[in-house]
Amino acid sequence: RGDTYYSLQARRQKEASHEMSIEPQGKDLLPLAEPPSVGLTEELPPAATLGTGFGGVFNVQRILERIRSLKGLLRLKPFDTSTEEGRSRERYRRAALTTLTSVMAKAVSVCVSLVTVRLTIHHLGVERYGLWMTITSVVSLLWFADLGMGNGLLNAIAEAHGRDDNDSVRRYVSSAFFVLIGIAAVLLLAFTVVYPFVPWHSVFNVSNPLAVREAGPALFVFLAYFLCNMPLDVVQRVQTGHQEGFAGNLWAVVGSLTGLSGLLIALHLRGGLPWLILGLLGGQVFGVAGNWIFEFGFTRPGLRPSWT
Repeated sequence: RGDTYYSLQARRQKEASHEMSIEPQGKDLLPLAEPPSVGLTEELPPAATLGTGFGGVFNVQRILERIRSLKGLLRLKPFDTSTEEGRSRERYRRAALTTLTSVMAKAVSVCVSLVTVRLTIHHLGVERYGLWMTITSVVSLLWFADLGMGNGLLNAIAEAHGRDDNDSVRRYVSSAFFVLIGIAAVLLLAFTVVYPFVPWHSVFNVSNPLAVREAGPALFVFLAYFLCNMPLDVVQRVQTGHQEGFAGNLWAVVGSLTGLSGLLIALHLRGGLPWLILGLLGGQVFGVAGNWIFEFGFTRPGLRPSWT
């Protein structure tokens, strides 16, 4: 039995040593990493899609398609808004018309300004023309005088129009209009009280005899235009809130051209600085007033400001 026991032990040791000899060396080392799942020979995108040259950056065909689609939106007849697609196209139509007329109005305004400078600087002289530009800059600082009513009205109209709540729009328009009239009346009263006691020629530092006489009246005409335009500007807020800013832009073109005509008449009559300002700005007030009458008299009479 003892021999048998020792022979079994020897056989087991021999088998164990044989298994150890056939195991790979470096058993405790980390296994090699698996090859990446994405092949290294994956094809790169074609060179044309990488934007080589202007052809890759600017797709001419796509641009032409956009222009053709834009031409389809530039029409006076509105789209049918009874469907979702029609409402979408109508929004795009109004945005396109507003953008186009805005560019046109700015171009006309710049041209009128250039013509005005060329016509008036020789008629007025350096000092009186400088007085005109100074008064323009001073009065422009009063645009904050509406206390944010204009922008607030625009936001309120846009929100109520999105809900088809015309009753709220009418209340907003009437409230803003009469509040702006009150603000304009207070400013006009304050200026009227202060006007006789202020040496306006000293305020604007002019010495030319004509400039000395015209400083106060010219400022009064400018301020009257600004205060008159303050409540009338409500009509442009209504149009913008209804996505019809193009209507206000077209009337702005009419006002600019009418103002240029008034300036030419004042120059022909050899009018002084206050008359030139009245001719130029009076035409712009005419444009805003025409917009007001057309909008609240024909397009949206239900939104016309009323006390009740």
